[in-house]
Amino acid sequence: MDETVAAVKQAADIVDIIGGYVQLERCGNIFRGLCPFHEDTKPSLQVSPEHQNYRCWACGAKGDVFKFIEDSERITFREALERLAEKTGIALRQKSDGRASRVEAMVRVLAWSAKEFENCLWNSDVGAEARQYLEQRGLSESVAKEHGLGFAPERFDWLIGRMKSANVDVKLALSAGLIKEGQRGGHYDTFRGRLLFPIRDERGRVVSFGGRLLPGREEADRGPKYLNTAATEVYNKSQILYGLDYASKSLRGPKGTPRRLIVMEGYTDCLMAYQEGVSNAVATCGTALTAQHVARLKTYADQVVLMFDGDVAGQNAARKATSLFLAGELDLNICVLPDSLDPCDFLRQQGRQALEAEVDRSGNALDYQLAIARSRFDTTTLGGRRLAMEEVLPILAEVPTMTMGDRTVSFDLALSQLASSFGINEKELRSRLTEIRRRGGRFGQEPAKLHEESSERPIRVVGDDFQQIQWLATRPWRSLELKELISAENFEDPRVRRLVQAVYDLASDLEEEATHDRLRERMGDDPFMNDFLDLVSMNGIGDEQYEQGLENIKLRLTEKRRIESARAEGQRLGGNPVHEQVNDHLAVLGRLAGRVVENQGSN
Repeated sequence: MDETVAAVKQAADIVDIIGGYVQLERCGNIFRGLCPFHEDTKPSLQVSPEHQNYRCWACGAKGDVFKFIEDSERITFREALERLAEKTGIALRQKSDGRASRVEAMVRVLAWSAKEFENCLWNSDVGAEARQYLEQRGLSESVAKEHGLGFAPERFDWLIGRMKSANVDVKLALSAGLIKEGQRGGHYDTFRGRLLFPIRDERGRVVSFGGRLLPGREEADRGPKYLNTAATEVYNKSQILYGLDYASKSLRGPKGTPRRLIVMEGYTDCLMAYQEGVSNAVATCGTALTAQHVARLKTYADQVVLMFDGDVAGQNAARKATSLFLAGELDLNICVLPDSLDPCDFLRQQGRQALEAEVDRSGNALDYQLAIARSRFDTTTLGGRRLAMEEVLPILAEVPTMTMGDRTVSFDLALSQLASSFGINEKELRSRLTEIRRRGGRFGQEPAKLHEESSERPIRVVGDDFQQIQWLATRPWRSLELKELISAENFEDPRVRRLVQAVYDLASDLEEEATHDRLRERMGDDPFMNDFLDLVSMNGIGDEQYEQGLENIKLRLTEKRRIESARAEGQRLGGNPVHEQVNDHLAVLGRLAGRVVENQGSN
């Protein structure tokens, strides 16, 4: 790998790479420009083509081309290496299981199909209706082309026919979600009669598609209005945010500059925002916000503004989001546009400045929840304040207690704000909160129902056990590497035992992709299990961190097994453990524990 890193570094000229982020001017043997890592008013950044490094003499930022990409994009070294390798055309050494090469092949098939769909939209008669729809929605041809929109004709074999002509691997297309297997054999196109929005990851690679039926076809038996690719090895709808590849570029301001992302509900909302000059808009891919989304958003933004409809469904979504963002320690505002307009229509009618004014006026998420509660109850009376409290307190009850010790900082501030708003003692609120959690109070319940006993309680796993579950569940396809060391029977909670067994079963199933989304499907609709899986996947684990953690888990469990074996042998030989051997193993375990703590502190 060291040789590959050196090759990538040699091929990725640092002047060209940094020049793609800031304007550089030659000054003798070096280049100068405004430093992107602080509020620079004069060229403080120096880039040396001879030494292939950079340094800012004002803020002290310095390093090589990898360090610049890491800090600019807020990614890991491994991710920076992958991006530069892709840019320079250097192939990274693949893992022995072949998964990385299969993923790359899948991405190539998705990129090819995106071009086919795009060509159909703009260069064929069958795409005329879709082009007319874009015109009616007010989306310009230039923006639609820049984002690679396409069209899939109303045929079951349109893409399959082109795959055959281009010798595209059917199995790869099937794994990528582009085609499906028929009940009587054969295959058929996943998307038919739909305008297609390519969904890209942060690297700009097409990993999925969102397809919209054209107006007038919704009543026909053609499936849902919006259809997304199912979960694959490269696409997880619980992690991907539409438009983040574009929006992230707008957040590359100097260090200290506020970073704000606006989360909208639809693809066309994002495109219209981009067209009108609002460059920091993203959208979920046909799913509710998850803890994984929050973790991804936190990588890029200091504040998130959610644009929800003001109806009951929008309010419930806002309640759930408030809990997730409190747990994720990320500042959240809620923005409800007037007259029940969606962002696309609002922008068409009133323009960018009006939308930005609404965003600036948006309130903190907890203030929004408090305002709703006050509108429902007479908070001038003690009884009304208590009812309003019962309306809001379950939101805090949804914050996982293991996120940061017993509570998060945001959680404590929110609880203090709630106590102050309703004039209720904070100690009493904490006591009531504990009661709600114990009895399983959840969103959507009436306050009176919060007193009913729940037959189940939230899943609680701590310490090493939690790390083991995290490493198993976030990458199920790697779980068999730990099967000999981690048994489902090791865990006390029967639901956790069922989860671990489901991970191993999924990894062993050759007919199904072992992804995190598939694992969720296998676990069913148990709300406590869904919350636990949200918690497990809340803090995204990069590849380098995962490999390091996996090795530590293996070493720790192997050493633990040796200690148990030594003790058993000592007892067999006369009831006294083999003290020296056990102590040696305990010393190794201590060093491993220290390494784990050190690694967690650096990540």
